[in-house]
Amino acid sequence: QRMPEMTGSEFLHRVKSLHPDTVRIILSGYTDLESVTESINVGAVFKFLTKPWDDDLLCQNVREAFHIHDLSAENQRLTSELQNANQELEARVEQKTQQLAFNLRALQVSQDILEELPYSVMGIGQDEIVFANRRAREHFPEVPLLLGSDLESACGAEIETIYRQAAGGEGVATGEIELQGERYQCCCQRNRSTGPHQGYIITLRLLNN
Repeated sequence: QRMPEMTGSEFLHRVKSLHPDTVRIILSGYTDLESVTESINVGAVFKFLTKPWDDDLLCQNVREAFHIHDLSAENQRLTSELQNANQELEARVEQKTQQLAFNLRALQVSQDILEELPYSVMGIGQDEIVFANRRAREHFPEVPLLLGSDLESACGAEIETIYRQAAGGEGVATGEIELQGERYQCCCQRNRSTGPHQGYIITLRLLNN
């Protein structure tokens, strides 16, 4: 503690600045209040031990210092792992967010394309209409709320029969129907979904052209 040019507390203060992970101990015969206070406030010591010392007590304090150092190192390791995990999670969230945004744009484009197709397209799920493009809505204007309507009541028995043939057979059925005085080819096909509620796609194509 009492050295020329600088005190032990000042020396440990510089050690703390250069190597903050060290555990600092002072062993001194100078136990005046000023020395102890300076050691704590300036040197930020782990322990201030007095001379003459007890060997067992000194060894015990050194072992505690190693334990403190090991705990600090483990804490830094866990903190680093947590930071890495958070960075990886943030990267995954960003990737998922970008993918979701892309999927939403792709879905919007797909809906716009289906909306402007020159023939009717309807999606059927659990025997009710869940999607209908503009052409399909024009074909069945008498149904105010086409979406959510029962297929037979909205589109007639002929389309319902073709749908039942597809649902009860190999997943696809076609036939000709008359709609608003014109003949159409009606095709009903199961979609590729493997979920519990497989849907069907119904298309109507004018045969006169």
